[in-house]
Amino acid sequence: AATIFFSLLHYLFDFKLLVWEMVAFDSYRGMIEKIRTVFFPKADLIISCSVHDFNVYQTMGCRTILVRNPCIIEDKHTESIDIHDSRAVILAAGRLVPQKGFDILLEIASCLKSIANNWKIVIVGNGPDENNLKDKMTLLGLEQWVEFRPFTRNLNHFYKMASIFVLPSRYEGLPLVLIEAQS
Repeated sequence: AATIFFSLLHYLFDFKLLVWEMVAFDSYRGMIEKIRTVFFPKADLIISCSVHDFNVYQTMGCRTILVRNPCIIEDKHTESIDIHDSRAVILAAGRLVPQKGFDILLEIASCLKSIANNWKIVIVGNGPDENNLKDKMTLLGLEQWVEFRPFTRNLNHFYKMASIFVLPSRYEGLPLVLIEAQS
């Protein structure tokens, strides 16, 4: 919203406009896509987090640079996580909002529980959708297979104990948790 607002203001007033979008350009359709297509080329600089968006902005005639998100993982403050379980851990992390697709992950877990008992899903994060997700977990009978953990800035221990990291998002710009998990 701020990007669109300032892009419109930039059209009316003379000031330097740097645009840094953390959501993929293709995530928006309709009026927002049209506004971005018209006004972003008028910005002084577009900062892109992904090669795909960099290419989109270049094609639109925007002055663009690519600045990748850094991946900084430090081991010195690894938290002690209390997960005493011999099952394989499937890890997911992020804000508990519809965009992140944790409801999709719970549906998948519902299918898995009938064919395998040797796994557990750990979802790390918090957000406005937390109660809805926990209710869905209970409704699907997943209390033995799914565990919610609160938000933490240090996911190192979770990454180390996970057998699999999943990113069930409906859309992303450049997901830092995926970059961290890959590292």
